Amino acid sequence: MTEITTGMTMNLNATGTDRVIQNCSNLLGTVLGELILGRYLGVSRDLVDKPIDQVKGEYSSAIVTMLEEYEPVTVEDIEFEYDVDGKITPKVVISINE
Repeated sequence: MTEITTGMTMNLNATGTDRVIQNCSNLLGTVLGELILGRYLGVSRDLVDKPIDQVKGEYSSAIVTMLEEYEPVTVEDIEFEYDVDGKITPKVVISINE
């Protein structure tokens, strides 16, 4: 199992497992509609300014759907970290499906 979060170091030459982990990290930090050829990828901006419990539920659901649909992984666990400004950062534990 591997823990991923947003903003992990990018390696343009990544292959295999490293590439899957990197892709998952990139997806976690992508806002819906942000990618020109992938407007359907990412997390909705509608989560901004909602109650934290609602955000956690909707964000968790979006993470599981997105990662398991576009990468060969199974999401095992999701936890969230919060900073003083209200920024939520997901920490996701995945298993890579061989």
